[in-house]
Parts: sequence; structure tokens; C-alpha cells
Amino acid sequence: MTWKRTRKIRIAKVKSETFLRRRNSIAAEFTPELEKLWRELVRATGGQIDSTLLRNSIAEGNLLAADLAVPFEQLLESFYRPRMSTTLSDIFRATGTATVRLVGRDLGLPGSALTFDPTTDAVQRYIKNEVGRLIVEVGSTKRAVVKGFIQEAGRRGLNIAQTAALIEESRVFGLTSQDSRAVLNFGTRLRREGVDESAVLILMDRRARKKEKQRAERIARTELVRTFSVGEQEGWAQMAALGTLGPEARQQWLTIEPCEICAPLDGVVVPLGELFYPGGFAKPGDPHPRCECYVTLLPFGDEGELAA
Repeated sequence: MTWKRTRKIRIAKVKSETFLRRRNSIAAEFTPELEKLWRELVRATGGQIDSTLLRNSIAEGNLLAADLAVPFEQLLESFYRPRMSTTLSDIFRATGTATVRLVGRDLGLPGSALTFDPTTDAVQRYIKNEVGRLIVEVGSTKRAVVKGFIQEAGRRGLNIAQTAALIEESRVFGLTSQDSRAVLNFGTRLRREGVDESAVLILMDRRARKKEKQRAERIARTELVRTFSVGEQEGWAQMAALGTLGPEARQQWLTIEPCEICAPLDGVVVPLGELFYPGGFAKPGDPHPRCECYVTLLPFGDEGELAA
């Protein structure tokens, strides 16, 4: 990386503090709602588990039936999808409106030119696809967790009642495979240390609920960053379609604490609507969960000034 490019990236990051403040403001408004929605989904699923089917399936070693006893997928569709779609739509509206107003103000445009339409086909398509992607992802994870947890719990000597309680009451079905194994590892360590069995189950329950909270936070932050980034880009696209932004406008990828995936993207500039390379990513959040990168606007191209 040349010193000129390094200087440009440094200046861009200083000038785009306004963009980060706006993202943090929208995050403060919507992240608690996204976290709450996930916790309510998990809690609602736990309340509808078929306890008899779950215990009989564990006893018989019927992993498919055990999975069916946990109606997570049904609630993903009936409970989670409509509420998540509404929340993402609200994030879009808030982000797009703020983006258009900010850029328009910096370009000296009249208020009549500062409009954002949250009902476009592009917005609705993103919301539908993003919620669908998330539902497929977490549904697949849940199936793997339930089946893998039952098998691993059996190998570690947990009885049917203990295994069922951890699934139904401690809600390990709402964790990732890694986190569910961490709960089992924690219980194994406590038993080796001579902790009373009743206390072990209580402590495992607490650990599972802590992991559940952390997963809610991860999902909320990832979805917030992804939707915020697309909301910004859609705002720029609408301004470009109206001629408010010219064909010289560019978008620049910037990092905060770059990981090995995102570091090569730091400072990359591309035309509006194009992908960032290496990686072929459309927006922050695509490279990995909890990505904290952001994209900012160069309204006058790579050699121009940032909208700030």
C-alpha cells in the first residue's frame, strides 16, 4: 500500500465519523429490538416443545422425531418472519432517510430533493431474501444442534431426563453447535471437580442462557450492520437514479479493527452498486458475522471529497 493511499484511507476514516455516529444511533434504537425478537422466538419454541415425544425419541434414539418435537421451524415462519421483516423495514427507512438527508445537505441540495422511498422493489427484495436466508441458516443450525446434542449427551452419560431438560428448559436448541458443546464441556468439568449433580444442572442451565443471550447479540449486530449498509447503498442508488449523484460517485470500504478477511478490503473504492474485491462482497456483514466494517460515499469519485 502506497503512502498516498494510506493517507487517503486515514482522511476518509476521519471524515466518515458522521456515518459511524449515524450507524451507532440507529443501532442503539434497533439492536435491543432485534435481540428481544430472537429471545422471544427461542422462549416461544421452548414453551411449545412436545415433552413426551422428545423424551420418547431420546429413549429410542430417534433423532428425527426428537428434532420434530422442537417446533422451531414452524415458529420461524409464523412468528419470526413477519416481525423480522417489519424490523428490517424500519431499519431501512431510518437508514435511507438519514443517508439521503445527510448527503443532500452536504451537497447543498434543497429539502425537496431529499427523499427516500423504502417501498422500492430493491428494498422489498432484500428484506425477503435476507429474512429467508437467516431462517434457512438458523433452522439448519437448530436441526444439527438437537441431533448432535442428544448424541453427545448420551456419550457423556446424561440420562434421558437430563438431556430433555437441557433441550426444553435450558433451550440449547437455540444455540450454535459450538455453544451447545461448550455447555456440555462445562458440565463435564464441573462433575470432574466433584460438584453436586443438582448444582451441575443449575449451572449448565445458567451457562446455556448466557450463550443464548450472546447469540441474540451476534445475530442482532450482524443483521443491523448488513441492513444499515444496504440502506445506505439504496439511498445512494436512489439519488443516482434521480441524477442527484453523478456517474463519478464511488463507494469506499473502510475497516475499524480489520481481521484477516477484511484487511485487504480497507480503502477499496468501487462504483455504486458494484462488488468489493478481494472476496466479491456487496456490503459489510457479508465477510463474516459481527463484521464492523462500513462503506462510505465519495460523491465526486476517488479523487474528490467525502460527504461528511
